[in-house]
Amino acid sequence: MSNFEDLASPHYSLRAEISKSLQNSRDIAYLTSFVDYVFKNDKSDLHPFLINLLNDILNEVHERNTKWSLLNLFKFVTKERTSTSKLAFDHIDSFFMNPSVFNHFKSFLIKSCWKDLDVNSRMVMTKIISKNKFSQLSNLLVTNFESDNIELIADTIKAFRRLNDRRGNRFIDDYLGGSDLGLQVEAIKALGYTGSFFDGFKVIPYLFSLDKTIQLESILSVRKLMGNFSLKYLKKLYYKTDSKSVRVQIIKQLGELTSKASFLFLIRIYTENDDSFIRLETEHSLEVIKLSRKSELLISYFKKFSIKEKCQFAVLLDSFNSSDIEDYLHQCIRSEKDKLFVAFCINLLSSYLTPKTEQLLRSIAFSNIEENNFKLYAYDSLLKLKLKNDANHLTELPPDSLDLSLAQHQIYVTYLSKISDYEEHASILCRYLMLLVESDNIDNRFRAISCFKYVNDKKSVSELVEIFSKTGDSFLENSVLSVLRSILYRNSESLEFEVIAALPGKVFDSLNPYLVSEDLLRKIMLFLRENKSDSIEYYISSKNDALSEKVSSIILLERDVEKCCALAMVALNNGVTLSVKTDKKLKRLFLTNDEIKPILLKYLLMKQRSSDKDFIINRYSKIMKLGLEGYLNKYMDSVL
Repeated sequence: MSNFEDLASPHYSLRAEISKSLQNSRDIAYLTSFVDYVFKNDKSDLHPFLINLLNDILNEVHERNTKWSLLNLFKFVTKERTSTSKLAFDHIDSFFMNPSVFNHFKSFLIKSCWKDLDVNSRMVMTKIISKNKFSQLSNLLVTNFESDNIELIADTIKAFRRLNDRRGNRFIDDYLGGSDLGLQVEAIKALGYTGSFFDGFKVIPYLFSLDKTIQLESILSVRKLMGNFSLKYLKKLYYKTDSKSVRVQIIKQLGELTSKASFLFLIRIYTENDDSFIRLETEHSLEVIKLSRKSELLISYFKKFSIKEKCQFAVLLDSFNSSDIEDYLHQCIRSEKDKLFVAFCINLLSSYLTPKTEQLLRSIAFSNIEENNFKLYAYDSLLKLKLKNDANHLTELPPDSLDLSLAQHQIYVTYLSKISDYEEHASILCRYLMLLVESDNIDNRFRAISCFKYVNDKKSVSELVEIFSKTGDSFLENSVLSVLRSILYRNSESLEFEVIAALPGKVFDSLNPYLVSEDLLRKIMLFLRENKSDSIEYYISSKNDALSEKVSSIILLERDVEKCCALAMVALNNGVTLSVKTDKKLKRLFLTNDEIKPILLKYLLMKQRSSDKDFIINRYSKIMKLGLEGYLNKYMDSVL
């Protein structure tokens, strides 16, 4: 054993030699002596080396050696989740998860090791059996019930549940009435999976336990074991308990039943409860319950309600999108006298994309009836139908007879804006907005202008420009400018050149060029070159230095003579002084090209605003040396 001491030697060669010897050896006696040396001398620094060595032997899948390495690996598995324990557990778990190792060998290995495993090792192996679905080894798990260790028993019950194996039920029954609550909970859960109908009677008493966790698990297990026969017990518990979580669990399980009685009881729960969360859970259970003719049952129950109850619980009808409910809503609209309930029914029809429903809604929305609310709800439902369907359900503006509030105007504008991808509907939105803009209500006008940003077409922008030119209200004027800038930021790539040309110059005063696309900026350059609008100066004037710099930089970077000339000519023709930075860039570029030196001279003279030839020569002496003096003499002679 003395050679094992060399593993702690300062000499690398000695350490390497003994390590290599151990790694290559498959002499179990020699390796066992090394394991004993590590544990007896508490050599924790050698634990990782030994664990990895044992793992190598384990994965060689040799019957005798594999069993030996597995049992020794279990020595490192402890309750405390140390790094060493975790490393050993990971190696064991990986081995049993390895698909290249046959299951019959894994089963044989577990059987051969089982009697030699301590409690901690059995807990690990029980979890491995459960995880890998080794149901053929469930007879080994039964022996765990002989232990007094509660954790091992709990893991064993879980394993039988996951394996869905009934062989443990006779032992699990003993823990239903035990003193340990944790084992009670696990036993109830397991019976819910592995028990029979009659096992449900064993669980029923625990529905009324004082422990809430036991109650919740009992509700689930009783429903699983007894199905529709569990209803009377769940109903009894529902009215006996005050716990919200217990009631919610009952409601969820009622949704898993398939009887008419459970469906009607859910409706009763809904109508008796004011709690919004309970109602929400009940709605969900009513939707998911697997029962034929649900709609007919709901309608028959609904007909028994008073008008007040019908209004209160009308939302239940919206939970079932069926032709029966649709027909019932049509019937109520035509026959019910209560105006509020009729309005509810009209609103609920927005869920039905059928021609007969659209026809009914149109007949109400565009009729001459005095009930404005009916028309509002009908038009609102038509809009919702349009949003749910790509077909052309709605091509009309709101009826003139509708007395819309500001909030309702906003709702309809929002709906229309969402369908404005279609050219036809974009024009409808524009017409509607123009009606609001021309109204006397300043709030409606402002709201309508703000909503123009949803449309991108040339006509909409032109109408906005027209509004801007006509309005004398500074507040509305600023609103229009804000919307036009928003259109530029959002839709600059799709805007036509003519649309940009039609924009008022003030739009660009505070336009942030870093928020618009390069495509828009290049359209602006084209605009500059063609020089067709009085508003060109706004692109490069000092009123918006950032835009001027951005556009000018693009022009100068392209080094396009024609565009550069256009930039200078725009400044000359409009009397605009470029920023210092742009001015320097222009000079630097112009001095390298004979074609544009005369333009530079005109530009400099315009800046200097002087006809004194000597002053100009002295002021730009460096430039004159580059060959501009001849141009200057010729130009000054023509001027003078």
